[in-house]
Formats: sequence, structure tokens, C-alpha cells
Amino acid sequence: MIVAHLADSTSGAAMAGAVIGALVLPAVGLTLLILGVRNRARTRRGWVPGYPGYPPAYPPTPGYPPGAPGYAPGGYPPRAPQPPKAGTGLIISGIVLLAVGALGIIGSMAVVVGRSSHLAVGDCFTNDAVDRHWWQPTSCQDPEAVLEYATKVGSDGNCPDGKLVSSSYLSVEHDGVRRCFLPNLIEGHCYTPERNDETVRTVGCGASGKVIRVVKRVDNTTDTSACPSGTHGVSFPKPKRTYCTERTQGIV
Repeated sequence: MIVAHLADSTSGAAMAGAVIGALVLPAVGLTLLILGVRNRARTRRGWVPGYPGYPPAYPPTPGYPPGAPGYAPGGYPPRAPQPPKAGTGLIISGIVLLAVGALGIIGSMAVVVGRSSHLAVGDCFTNDAVDRHWWQPTSCQDPEAVLEYATKVGSDGNCPDGKLVSSSYLSVEHDGVRRCFLPNLIEGHCYTPERNDETVRTVGCGASGKVIRVVKRVDNTTDTSACPSGTHGVSFPKPKRTYCTERTQGIV
């Protein structure tokens, strides 16, 4: 595993989508909603309701001679029909865009939270931390969790082994700070280099290509003399750990 400088950044397309979801869609939706409400209010102000006609005259009282005829029905024109509700389409479109914009903001916040999770020394991660900058720790017993957070870079800008070009640590930039990861390998499991030797992944011990098997893992020491004969010892100063490995296929 060699050092790699990986920027924790968002792609241009993803950034553009976040801007559209967070700013443009809500702004357009609010504008359409306001226009729709104004159009409806303007239409209502221009509508004058009609009034019903006078009621018919009362009938004459029985026994009396008929009086003057009653008023003819009518008088005012019949009530005018209410105009259709103007601005409905604008209002609906505005509400939909506001809702979509809100969902975009919530989704963006979820991504930011996922990417900006607090890193604690000893946390283990899968290679998603390299591929997608997804900083969600997982169990260190997970065979796919091949990265363990060790520390931030030192004042010299290097990881704990003091090497820049051929460091055994993986260097990843997260939240504007370069951080160092060492391999989290499980005794008895086999691994192959991944991503130009930036990291490794778990494979079957009978797989072809460059495959190593972890014969022994010794924590809290950097003494490679504890490794069995015929194995290759690799040590890390922080946290102190030694791996004893052997080749199963190809060249390591």
C-alpha cells in the first residue's frame, strides 16, 4: 500500500445538482406560487355578482276584491356565473417545485452528514472511503473493512512511518485535513492490491494474480522477528502492529 493524495470533493455535476435543488427550484416554485395567487385575486376582483329578481306579488286575501297586480318578476339580471379559478396551474406548479426543492435540500444534507461523519482513531472503513468518500465506519471484523484510521499527518506532512512516496499508510484528505489509514487485515484471510496499490481488497486464497495471505497479526508491537520463518513482516508504528504475510500467487 502506497501513499495516495485523494481529494474529498464533490463532482461538478453533483455540485450543480445540489445548487439547483437547493436554490433554483424553490425560487422558481415560490415565484409561480405568488403569480398564481395574484392572478386568482385579480380575477375575483373583476367579477361582480348579479342579484336575484324581486319575488312575485302576494296573492289577494280571500273575500276582498283583488288589488293591484303584483310586481312583475325580474328587476335585476340573474346572478352571473363565477369565473373559472385563474392561476390554478401556476399554484400547483409552484407547490410541486417547492416540494421537489425541499427534497433536494434534505437529500443534500443527508449526503453531507454521511461524508462528514466524525472520524475516531481506530474506526474501520471499506474502500467506499476511497471510491465515494463515504465516511461511515463499520465493524473492524468485517472482511471488507480493510482501512483503519490511524492519525492525522504530522507537522512534516507525513504519516507515522515518516515516508511520503513509499509510505505503508494510505493518505486521504477529509474535511480539509490529510489523514492516515493503515490496512486492517484479518489473520488467515487473503488480499490483493487494489487501485494501483493504494489499498487492498479481500479475495479467496486460491485467486489468481497478486495475492498475499495474512499468516499472523500481532498488535501492540513493531517487532517483525515475531513472524514465522518464511513469512514477510510488515510493521506500522501507529498504532503499533505487525503483519506476517506470505505470497500465494504472483509477486507482492
